[in-house]
Amino acid sequence: MEQRVSHKSTSFKSIVLGASLVNVAIIAVTCLYFRDTASSANPAWIASALGLAYIAGNAITIWRRSMVYDYDFAAHQNEHIPFKKALVAIGETPLATLIVSFFFMVAYIGAICLLGRSIGLGPINRVTLFIYLMSFGMLNSAFIFVLSDRLGTKVLLTHRIVRYPHDLREVRQRKKNFIIPSFMTIMTFLYAFSMALILFADLQSNGGNLNVAILSFAISISLVFLAVIVILVSIWTRTTALVYNSVIAQLDRLSSAEKDLTKRISISSIDELGSIAGMVNYFCDSLALSIDGLKEAQEKLSGLGEELENNADETAGAVSQISGSVQTVREKTQFQSASVSESSSAVEEIAKNIESLEALIENQSASVTEASASIEEMIGNIGAVTSSIEKMAVQFGVLLSSAEEGKATQAASRVQIEQIAERSQSLLEANKVISAIASQTNLLAMNAAIEAAHAGEAGRGFSVVADEIRRLAETSAGQSKTIRTELAQVQKSITEVVAGSKDSEKSFGRVAERIGETDALVREVHQAMIEQKEGSAQVLEALKSMNDITSQVKTGSREMSAGNKTVLGEIERLRTATADIKASMEEMGIGANGIAESSKKVSEMAALTMETISAMHQAIDCFKTE
Repeated sequence: MEQRVSHKSTSFKSIVLGASLVNVAIIAVTCLYFRDTASSANPAWIASALGLAYIAGNAITIWRRSMVYDYDFAAHQNEHIPFKKALVAIGETPLATLIVSFFFMVAYIGAICLLGRSIGLGPINRVTLFIYLMSFGMLNSAFIFVLSDRLGTKVLLTHRIVRYPHDLREVRQRKKNFIIPSFMTIMTFLYAFSMALILFADLQSNGGNLNVAILSFAISISLVFLAVIVILVSIWTRTTALVYNSVIAQLDRLSSAEKDLTKRISISSIDELGSIAGMVNYFCDSLALSIDGLKEAQEKLSGLGEELENNADETAGAVSQISGSVQTVREKTQFQSASVSESSSAVEEIAKNIESLEALIENQSASVTEASASIEEMIGNIGAVTSSIEKMAVQFGVLLSSAEEGKATQAASRVQIEQIAERSQSLLEANKVISAIASQTNLLAMNAAIEAAHAGEAGRGFSVVADEIRRLAETSAGQSKTIRTELAQVQKSITEVVAGSKDSEKSFGRVAERIGETDALVREVHQAMIEQKEGSAQVLEALKSMNDITSQVKTGSREMSAGNKTVLGEIERLRTATADIKASMEEMGIGANGIAESSKKVSEMAALTMETISAMHQAIDCFKTE
């Protein structure tokens, strides 16, 4: 055990030595009072000589414990095992001192009583003398116990120890409450009984008359005995009061309005009160750490509350942006639906023109057949052929005009379909914006859920709202993905329609070109018939060319008809996709309204969270930890 220079061990030695000297003095005076006047021996000197042995025994046995009072408890209170051993030692010292002192005292008094007359004592009964001296010896031992216990309390208070081993559980307070009253009761009874025996013996020796000197001695000694007991009780109660006052002072600070957690109870005894003081100090340490943690958490929570409020405002802005984007997409969807309807009408008009063109081509084919038959009879029927050629010229003019109109209509349809493609691209861009907003909303919802988890019990309601926002965001993302897929299909179909429209426009161009060539041939035939210098072989050759061209025109017309059917099918799918997009936009509008309501609730909960944080701040500030 580590030691340091101190006067406390000297104080303990002084207590033991002083009490032993007082005890020897009381026994020597008693022996002198009850000496045998006829004997030459002086019992006081013999009692004093034997008292030296009693003092030496006490000194050798008890003083080795005095070093515990010099232990530096404050410097080593964080060293659990040595610190605990030192506390146990200083707690055990008073009772151990009492036991050792009482043992040597019994031996010392027993030796005096056994020697009796041999050391010059009078005829007093040895049992009565033993009981009388034992009462004073017990009083002396009780003083050693009380004073050494008070010294231990002062030593501990001097070091201002605030730690108490959690595994040190002593019941010394209960023992002290038993030992001191029991000692006082027994020694008072012994003193009263011995004094009664002395007075009774004096009555017998004086023939029933009480010696005034003996009575005065008994009264004086009784008063001194009583005064010493009162002093002993006073010292004992004041020592106990030191311990109680230290505990009560800290409890007063804890129960005050300031709730001061910076003060600690100084450990002043190694008993139940010491355990209570140690547990109160440990509780104050833990509570101070918890309050400090709560203050830090409250500061973080304040920041999170402000961030939550800002996020709620940002969420409200994002929801407004989503609603605006949904409204924009809805308007574009309506515009797309109108465009699809116009495109469908244009394609149907193209189909009607193609049917007219097929009828004209059939007429042209019949005319060419008739022209061939007429050419074979040209020699005899030039007039009829000329008339037929003039009719053909008129019909080719009409056919050429129809072909030009079909080409122009096809070009307009292609322009409108390209506009549909551009609008579909705009829808895709708008859908990307919706997807980004849904992703941002989902991220905000995740952040809100994390912050709600940090908030604990206070953030449970907000966690539900965050989950609802996340589900709405996931629904919006899913709808956005569906819209993107549908728009991709629409754009693909529009691309195919545009390609078919271009092919149709080219076919109309070829038809117009062929009709132009046919018209030129008809004019040449007409010129040949007018001049009548061309031979019938040239006319037949020209008719063969016309027949070939007509076949090509018929093939082109069939291709246009098939392409037109494809365009009509794609237009119908585009119309269906547009209706689906429109329905999705309506659902997104409803979802956006739901998000707006949830955002409003989030804002309200953010305000309530800030109020709760403020209330927590006021409650935590009541505790003083620094």
